[in-house]
Amino acid sequence: MPSKAKKQEQNAAKVAELNKALNSYKLSASLDENTGLIKTLFEHVDLIVNREFENPKSGDKFCLFYCDGLVDSKAISSDIIRPLLSMEKTDGNSLAAAKNSLLIASDVNETGDVAELVHELTYGGALLFAEGSDKALIIGSRNFPVRSISEPDSERIIKGPRDGFIESIAPNLSLIRRRLRTNQLKIKIRKMGRKTSTSVAVCYIEDLVEPKILSDLEQRLDRVDIDGILDSNYIVEHIAEKSVFGFQTCGYTEKPDVVTARLLEGRIAIFVDGTPVVLTAPYMFMENFRSSEDYYMGPIYGSFTRLIRIFGFFASIICLGLYVTIVAYHQEILSEMLVINLVKENRVVPFTFSVEGTIMMLIFDILRETGVRMPSQTGQSLSIVGALVIGQAAVAANLVSSAIIIVVGFAGITALLVPKLASSTIICRYFLLFLGSIFGLMGMSIGIFIIMSHLLGLKTFGEDYIFIPPKFDLQYIKDSFFRAPIPSMIERVPFNLNRFRSSLRNSDL
Repeated sequence: MPSKAKKQEQNAAKVAELNKALNSYKLSASLDENTGLIKTLFEHVDLIVNREFENPKSGDKFCLFYCDGLVDSKAISSDIIRPLLSMEKTDGNSLAAAKNSLLIASDVNETGDVAELVHELTYGGALLFAEGSDKALIIGSRNFPVRSISEPDSERIIKGPRDGFIESIAPNLSLIRRRLRTNQLKIKIRKMGRKTSTSVAVCYIEDLVEPKILSDLEQRLDRVDIDGILDSNYIVEHIAEKSVFGFQTCGYTEKPDVVTARLLEGRIAIFVDGTPVVLTAPYMFMENFRSSEDYYMGPIYGSFTRLIRIFGFFASIICLGLYVTIVAYHQEILSEMLVINLVKENRVVPFTFSVEGTIMMLIFDILRETGVRMPSQTGQSLSIVGALVIGQAAVAANLVSSAIIIVVGFAGITALLVPKLASSTIICRYFLLFLGSIFGLMGMSIGIFIIMSHLLGLKTFGEDYIFIPPKFDLQYIKDSFFRAPIPSMIERVPFNLNRFRSSLRNSDL
């Protein structure tokens, strides 16, 4: 089996060969040869429309190519074809005359690069060829359907901005540019994907970003070698650090105000054309518990809801394993009456505590996943009614005890408080349940120690996933477990230890 490095070299060589083959095509001064080249490249592509016409006054011949469904047909007729047909006699360079004085379109570029022509034609651009010219004009005429800007369903809030990203990269970038009116906001657009040539934009504020992190991120993006990028997760799995427990080391959001806030903190945002999900890096563990609404509802309410989310995450991964562990191995912890009731109920149940806990948790996860995939109203009804009916029927049939229904329901509901940690919550919950079922409280303690050690050792683009400052200072925990009043948050929290020490030296000065 070839190694991973060898496969990457083979793929890179294949890409270079394809690009070389495409770049080997050259335009000529003959209109027939140029149009024949484009027709050959897009053979059996019925969406590519070509229109050949001749100016009756000057006798200049033109040929226009565009992709049906991606362009504005009215603009093609009024801004391109009509001016060209009414053009007076030129000095022999009809393409230059069309570019300089006749075309009404706002975006007009001249090029002889066939690879660029192919890319623009497939992305809504119109190509204009003229007799006697070895170049072509790329005319901006894009008008493909896009979804209107609306509030994301996954990040609904009570108070605050309601706009959200869509699947087109240009409107998404404009939402950020409208909020950050500074020349320090830098936007670098690159093409990624051998077949899709997807536009990917890297955004950052130049005087706030850490140069080392920016350089590391760009190097990771340069190493991405894939045929197509259809969603931002295609990039995440190539550039982000891996976590065996499913913790996200690259942030994601669909809200422009969240991206703007993270850019102001020195983060980097990655926009991918074709998806409303925008990535942010680096991404710290405590960001999983933050919500944009925390900053719109006052510090007391924001701090309370954040503490609820933190409690919900740890309760969701611990409570089921802890219950099974106590009732199976450490009944002396409970009161005598409670132990008698639990034992009485379990006598008629054919499964052990750990088996019935695992079965009911799996059923809850199945119902939750089914509700997500179903239409919104039907899915909500299925999740709630299904859980109630199945739980009640299981208790009535003496398949499980009523206590396990309460514990499983509590574990499942608290997990919904932090949707960004959904995958890691499921993995950690079953991991602790497995260890607790076999080794008791000792197994639970070992499992929690393993998870915490993993979090403390995890990196996000070279930075600590959980940053612990060596010196206690309220300024560095002002936006962690609680949300301090905005006027008191006067310094940006550093990502790592070196910047923390640097900030201390600067403050001493």
